[in-house]
Amino acid sequence: MTSATGLGRRRAAALTFVALGIAAMFIASFGYRLNNPSLIKSVAGSTGEGPESRERGNMGSRMGAGLSGENMERISALMSRLRDNPDDFDTRLELAYIFMDAGDSASSATHLSRAVSLRPDSAEAQYSLGIALHDQGRFEESARAFERVLELGEDFSAMFNLAVLYHRELGQSGKAAELLRRVAAAGGAPPDLRSRAGELLDSLK
Repeated sequence: MTSATGLGRRRAAALTFVALGIAAMFIASFGYRLNNPSLIKSVAGSTGEGPESRERGNMGSRMGAGLSGENMERISALMSRLRDNPDDFDTRLELAYIFMDAGDSASSATHLSRAVSLRPDSAEAQYSLGIALHDQGRFEESARAFERVLELGEDFSAMFNLAVLYHRELGQSGKAAELLRRVAAAGGAPPDLRSRAGELLDSLK
C-alpha cells in the first residue's frame, strides 16, 4: 500500500511538472509574439473593396523556398515579355510575387518599385512593396509604402503593419498605439487581426 501510494505521488508530481512546463512554454510563446510581432503578408484586412482585398500572391506561404524549375521557366517567359514591354504592370507584379515566395526580397522590390511607378494608385503594389522593403531591413521606406496604402483607402492590415514598424523599428510608439486602437476597434477588421492589435496595444501600456 505504501509503495502504491508513493508511486501515485510520484506520478502526480510528474504530471504537475509537465503541466507547469507546458504553461511556461505558452507564456514564453505569448511573450515572444508580443515582443516580436510579425507583419500581415498574405491577405489584407481591408473592407473587401478594390485590389487591396485580394490574395497578395500568397506572400509568406513559401518564403525562402527557392526557385523551382517551373518558376525558372515562368520567370524566363515573363522576362521575355518585359523585353517587349518594360511597362507591363501585371508582369512586374507576377515576377515580384515569384521572387517574394522564393525569398528574394531584393528582386521582388525591384519589380514592385517599377510597378508602383507605373500605377501609383495600386494599393496592392504599394502594400507588397512595403513587405519586400521590410524583409530587406529598409524599415523607413517600408513604412512610407504602407502610409501610401492608407492614403489610397482603408486597409486594416496595412494599419497593423505600419503600427508594427512604428513600434518595433522606428521608435514611434505613440503613432503605433493610435493605429492599433483603430484596428482593435474596427468592426470591419477580421477578428484575429483585431485581437492581435489589442494584444500589442496592451503591451505598449
